Amino acid sequence: MASAQSWKFAVFCDSRGSDVGVNTGILSQIANNVAAAGVDLVIFPGDLTENGRKRELAKWRETMAPIYNAGIAVYPVRGNHEAYSGLSNWTNEFAAELPDNGPAGEIDQTYYVEHQNALFVGFDHYTGNGHIPEAWLQSVYAASDKPHVFAFGHEPAFKVSHTDCLDDVPAERNLFIEDFLAAGGRVYFTG
Repeated sequence: MASAQSWKFAVFCDSRGSDVGVNTGILSQIANNVAAAGVDLVIFPGDLTENGRKRELAKWRETMAPIYNAGIAVYPVRGNHEAYSGLSNWTNEFAAELPDNGPAGEIDQTYYVEHQNALFVGFDHYTGNGHIPEAWLQSVYAASDKPHVFAFGHEPAFKVSHTDCLDDVPAERNLFIEDFLAAGGRVYFTG
């Protein structure tokens, strides 16, 4: 079997700051470097801004312009800071470009992307449906033939310095990890 041509993706998150809710100084440096590196896509596991307000999300997008202008796809999920202001600002800013393939009630929030030889599954942990939509996730894994599987969401799988982690519901978290590993997943990116 011939090997696939190599390609790159970038993962970064938590760009909150004091310039209209964004750390524009650091984020602009990252955006310029990512655009110059020739990556295919960017994964962003939440906390884009301080409070998820409309003007903050616009400032974030403005700061990420080098990536967008380079034609690089950006796949964010909400963090707890975007969840502060509800769903409407998020939907208004990102719904047009995020995949509409998530579970019922989580369209434009939880979704998956297949790119080259990889599957990326992004979770919005702040919906009314809970942390991990397990039945939907199992169907996504079953339908994909991609050898590289990645997942991303804002909440860590195990408690760190926050109390809001996937370990709040250990049975759900453990099933997520078991299914993820069985599907070939090895890296869960988190904020």
